[in-house]
Amino acid sequence: MSLNTNNNSRIIYSMAKNNLMANKMSSLFSTLSILLAITLVSTISLFIIGMQTAETQVLENMQHVMYMDVTKEQIQSLASDERTELCIPYKHSEKERKIDGVKYNLYYSNRSEERIRTYVLAKGKEPEKYDEIVVDKAFINALGKEYSLGASINLNIDGTTEKFTICGYTNDEYSTLTHPVRVSKAFAEQSLEMKDLPYTALVRIIEAEDMSVSTFTTAVYQLAMDYGIERQNVNINGKFEQSLQDGNSSAYTILFVSILLFIASGIVIYSVFYLSVTSRVQQIGQLQTIGMTEKQVKKMIRREGLLLSLFAIPIGLVVSGIVSFLLHADGWTFENFGIVAFIVSIFGILIVQISIGKPATIASKISPIEASRSVSVSKKERAGTGKHRKLTPYTLARMENKNNRKRWWFTTVSLALGGIIFMVATTWISSWDKEAYSRQDKFQNSEYYISYLYDHSSPKTYGITEMQLTGHLGSELVENIRKIPYVKNIQVEKEVAGNVEYQGATFLQSFYPLTLDDIEYEQISADGNNSYEYMAENDAILITNSDFSESVNGITFEPGDKIKFRYFDGKEQTIELEIAAVSSKMVESDSSRPTFCMTDKTIRKLWKIMNTASAFSISVEDYEKNGNQVEEEIRTLLNDYEDLSFWTLREQRIEDSGQIQKLQVQIYGISIFIILFSIFNLINTVISSITSRKQELSMLESIGMEERQVRNMLFGESILLALPNILITLTLGTGLGFGFIYFMKNSAKYLEYQFPVVAAILYIIGMIGIPMLISFCCLKRQNKDSLVDRIKN
Repeated sequence: MSLNTNNNSRIIYSMAKNNLMANKMSSLFSTLSILLAITLVSTISLFIIGMQTAETQVLENMQHVMYMDVTKEQIQSLASDERTELCIPYKHSEKERKIDGVKYNLYYSNRSEERIRTYVLAKGKEPEKYDEIVVDKAFINALGKEYSLGASINLNIDGTTEKFTICGYTNDEYSTLTHPVRVSKAFAEQSLEMKDLPYTALVRIIEAEDMSVSTFTTAVYQLAMDYGIERQNVNINGKFEQSLQDGNSSAYTILFVSILLFIASGIVIYSVFYLSVTSRVQQIGQLQTIGMTEKQVKKMIRREGLLLSLFAIPIGLVVSGIVSFLLHADGWTFENFGIVAFIVSIFGILIVQISIGKPATIASKISPIEASRSVSVSKKERAGTGKHRKLTPYTLARMENKNNRKRWWFTTVSLALGGIIFMVATTWISSWDKEAYSRQDKFQNSEYYISYLYDHSSPKTYGITEMQLTGHLGSELVENIRKIPYVKNIQVEKEVAGNVEYQGATFLQSFYPLTLDDIEYEQISADGNNSYEYMAENDAILITNSDFSESVNGITFEPGDKIKFRYFDGKEQTIELEIAAVSSKMVESDSSRPTFCMTDKTIRKLWKIMNTASAFSISVEDYEKNGNQVEEEIRTLLNDYEDLSFWTLREQRIEDSGQIQKLQVQIYGISIFIILFSIFNLINTVISSITSRKQELSMLESIGMEERQVRNMLFGESILLALPNILITLTLGTGLGFGFIYFMKNSAKYLEYQFPVVAAILYIIGMIGIPMLISFCCLKRQNKDSLVDRIKN
C-alpha cells in the first residue's frame, strides 16, 4: 500500500464483522430468520420440483400409446415411420396359470430399459431360444425353491407341462400379484399358447412432450388411420395425456409460498436491524465524529447483512437439500438442487439487502450531536406530560411502551402478519366438514356406487361403450339390489361416449342424455338454441362449461358448426352433429354429469337399444346402523360381475381422512413456520429492551422498587405489547378467515364457517406467555449480578 492510499474498505468489513460479534443476540435472530426462510423456500421448491421430476422420469420411460390387435407388418411400418420415436412389439396371454399355488402369466416383449421400459435385467440375458424365460426374484421366492441361472423349471402351458430354462432375473416385486414370466420371440410366434395372439405395439411419438393435448391425440389417431388400425384398438397413455394438460400451477405455488415466506422474513430482519441501529446511536455518532461518511455508515450496515446472508444461506440450503431428499428421494437431482440453490440464494441476499435498506439510511442520518444526547430516544420522547405522575409497575410499563413506539409498532406488525395467516389457516381447517367432503360428487345422496371397471388412466377409444353393450348395469341387477333389506333408493346414472373431431382436434368425450324433464338445461344462459325440441329434431348437441374443454383442446366452439362424431355400437360409426348451443356455465346436479349433452332421442337413434346406464348410486335406511350388512350383501351379489366396480362411502371416508390429515399438517406447518418469524422478532424485542435498560432497571431497584415490582412492570410491558397484536389478529384475521371461507365455498361446498376457538385461545396464551417467560428469565439472569455492578456497568 502506498502513502497516498488507505484501507478503508477493509476497515468497514472488519467493523461490520465486529459489530455482529458484539451484538450476538440480534445477529442470532437475524441469522435464524434468514436460515428459516431459505430452508422453507428451498425445501418446498425442491419437494414440488422433485415430484414433477419423478413423474417426468416415469413418463420418459413409458409408451405414449398402445396400438392393439396389430400385425407384424403394421408394427414394422410404425417403427419405420418418421413420426414415431420408438415402437416395441408386445404380447400378453390373459390366461392366468398357477404353479404350487403361485399365479403367473406369459408375456413377450423386447427388452428395453430406456424410452419404453419393458423390464430391467438384474442378472442374466434376454430370452432367445424357445424354452428360455426371464422371471422376477419374487416369483422364485414365492415358490420357496432355490433356482439359479440355467436352472430348469416346469410350467403349465396349454394344459401340458413344459420345461423351461431360467436365463435371467429381474428385481421387480410382485409378491401379492400375478407374476410375469417373460418368454422369447420364438415361443411367442411358435407356441400353441401364443402364436395366434395379436400383437400390441408400444409406441412413442416424436416430440410429443411439446404438443398440445388435441395435437397429440390427432397425431395418434392419424397414425392409426394411416396403417389401418381401428380406432377402438387405440389405447392412449392417460398419464401422459394428463401431463400435457397440466399448466404452471406448481410454479405458481412455489412463487406464492416463496413471496409469503420472504415477506415474513424481511419484516423480521428489518425490525431486528432497526433495533440494532437504534441501540448503537452513540457508536455510530462517534464513528462519524472521527470522519466516517454517511455512505460508509450505509455500507457498514449493508455489509453486516451480507455477512449474515453468506453465513445463513449455505446452511439453509444444505438443510433443505437433506430434508427434501428424505421427503422425495426419487425426484431429487443435483441439477434441481443447483438451480433452486442459485435462485433462492440470489433472492435471499436481495431480500436481506432490501430489508436493511431503511435501517441503514436511518443509521447514516444520525449526527454526532444527536448521538451525544440520547442512546435510543430523543428528549422529546422522554418528556413528561405533567408535573406529577403516580409511579406504579403499570404506569412505568406504559411509559416504556410509549417511549419506544416504533420498536413496538414493528414488532406488532410482524406478529399481526403471522397471526392473521394463522387465523385464516386454522379457520379453513375448522370449517372443513369431513362428512360433507366425503359425500361430494358420487355420494351426495347415496352410500354405495356401482360402475363399470374402467381405468381412466388408460382410456379406451370409445370409453365405456364396449362395457355398456354387455348390459350388466341393467334392470336385472337393479331388481336384485332392491330385494336387499334396508335399500332405500337406486339412482341410475346414464351417459354415452365417442370421439369428437373439431377444428383439427380429436378427443374422447362423454355425453349426458337430455330428457324433457331436464328443464335446467334450457334455462341456462347459452349462445345458440338450447331447447330440447330443437336439439332432438336436428341431432344437435349442447356444450356446457365450454371454457374448460376449449382450453384443454385449444379450440373455440361456435353454435351452428358441425362436429364429426365417431361412436361404437358393435361397429364403428360416423355422423355429423350440429353444435346447437354453447354455454360457459355449468348445471349443478347430484352426480358428476358430462358437460356435453345430446337428447335421449338422438342417443336412441345412434345406439338403438343399448343400455346407456353408466353407474348406480344406492342409498340405505340408517346407514350407520345397517350399512355394513347392506355392503356385504351387495358385494356377494357382484361376485358374478367381473367388469363392475363397487365403491362405498365407508371406503371414501377412510381414503379422505388420510388426505385431509396430510393437508391439515401442511397448512398448520406453513402457518406455524411463518409465526416463528414473528416470535423471533418478539423475543429479540423483549431481550433488547431489557438488556438496553439494565442500568435503568437497577436504578429503580436502588430507590426502593422491589424485584417483584420490576417483574410486574416487565410483565405489564409484555401484555401491552401483545394486546394490539391480539386485537388485530382476532378482528382482521377472523374477518379474512370468514371472507376466505365465503369465497372458497363457491367451489368447495364442504366448507361451513366455524371459528377456531381452540387455536385462538392457544394463540392468545402464546402471545402473552412467551414475552412474559422471556422477561422472567432475563430478569433472573440479570439479578445474578450485584446491584452495584449492574449500576456501574
